[in-house]
Amino acid sequence: MTGPGGGISGGTIGDLTWGSGIEPGWTNNNFNVAFLPNTPPSGPFLPMPSGGVFTDGSYQLSDSGATLTINGKVTLYVTGNFSGTAVVNTNASLTLIINTPLNASLVNNTGIPANLNLVGLPGCTSIDFGGSTTFIGTINAPQADLTLHGTPSFYGAAMVASFTLKGGGNGGFHYDEALAQPSSLFMISWAEL
Repeated sequence: MTGPGGGISGGTIGDLTWGSGIEPGWTNNNFNVAFLPNTPPSGPFLPMPSGGVFTDGSYQLSDSGATLTINGKVTLYVTGNFSGTAVVNTNASLTLIINTPLNASLVNNTGIPANLNLVGLPGCTSIDFGGSTTFIGTINAPQADLTLHGTPSFYGAAMVASFTLKGGGNGGFHYDEALAQPSSLFMISWAEL
């Protein structure tokens, strides 16, 4: 489904072809939903660790072009530009909160999309992943245009303003069904009035 007036154009990446072969009745352009903008965290924040190695806790960083190593359960709020690399090691997780466009490398060595969460504030208007690096994680950035180019693959889920897949390699978008959380509310009975 696309938003009002939207459409699906055909394309091919590797063995995947879409658009021209969609059966009638399987698409619609009346999907209408609004997502509220994300808000920045209020803190408190821990002092920045030396050497760019983060362990459990919440941190605030003005900007970074360096490589950051994540060795625990970490929330990182970047108030400026983030153009470096964040590596989430085994048994760790990262929630990265940004308010600028993102063109960086996010590596999730856990292989579990729920362990890398990118949260875009209203200033995060574009997210660009290129080359051949696989993104394994989730993106909650309602104002951002997400672009994958080259041959990267995406495993997880994304809530973005638009999604563009470019390039002629074997990359693709793969939704991780393990991210779907069952509802804790169930209707077990009712009474008609």
